[in-house]
Amino acid sequence: GSFAVQFAKDCGCHVVATCRNSDKADILQSRYGVDRVINYSLQNVEDVLRSEYGGMIDIAYEGVGGTMQALAWENLAPGGRLLSVGYISQYPHAHSGPIQSFSNALPRPDELFWKGQTVVDDTKTAFGNVWPTDASVRHQALEHVCNLYAEGRVTPLIDDTHKFHGIESIP
Repeated sequence: GSFAVQFAKDCGCHVVATCRNSDKADILQSRYGVDRVINYSLQNVEDVLRSEYGGMIDIAYEGVGGTMQALAWENLAPGGRLLSVGYISQYPHAHSGPIQSFSNALPRPDELFWKGQTVVDDTKTAFGNVWPTDASVRHQALEHVCNLYAEGRVTPLIDDTHKFHGIESIP
């Protein structure tokens, strides 16, 4: 997500990002220049999207799944695109119960993602699993990202609050 917002900002987009705490919100705004951060532990995402963006989101890069995916879909502009890059809120470790769809227009997030489905509904399109399968395209993308990094246009977010000692300490 932190790279996605940087790529979007680098392209000149107005970026809206969601996060769960004030530390992440501060990083998104101060370090990455996100235009609107919605801290969902303090704000209702649905209310903010409807009141401030009401159906005017052109591209939603979405990796949470569940209700977040449904909200992104509902708030897309005509011609808008939803890019499904995962569904972390519904992974087994999240203990969120069985995976389900929260939108009548979309399949379950895991099906959309793993089957790489494309769903067109009225004027909106959802793309599941947007990662390139062609090795040459992945190579070009990696080269582009490395160039952006070398030019200082994107930077990784590194959690330096934990000191790791050996590979077994990483989890």
